Amino acid sequence: CCCCCCCPCCCYNALPAVAGAVRVSNIDQDGLEDRAYRLHYNQGQNRTDVFAQAGAAAGLAAGAALLRGAAHASALHYLGCSSVGAAGGILLHVLTWPKEE
Repeated sequence: CCCCCCCPCCCYNALPAVAGAVRVSNIDQDGLEDRAYRLHYNQGQNRTDVFAQAGAAAGLAAGAALLRGAAHASALHYLGCSSVGAAGGILLHVLTWPKEE
C-alpha cells in the first residue's frame, strides 16, 4: 500500500468508518442510549469483544517477542500485530460459536 489518498485499499478501509459515523450522527440521544443498552446486554457482542481483546493482547505480546531488539520496529508495527491478533480472536470466536439447533 502506498498510503496515499487515492489508494483503493485505503479508501475501502475508510468507507465503513464513514458509514458508521453518518449512521450515528443521524441517531438522537434516546436512540443512541437505547443502542448502547442493547449492545451492552447482547451476549454475542460481549463474547466477540472478549475474543477480540484477548486476540489483540496476544498479537501485541507476539509482536513484542518477535520484534524485540529490532531497530526498525515502530509503534505501527506493534499496532499491526495487535490488529492481526484481534482479527484472529474474532475468527476464533466465529469458529467456536455454539451451533443453534
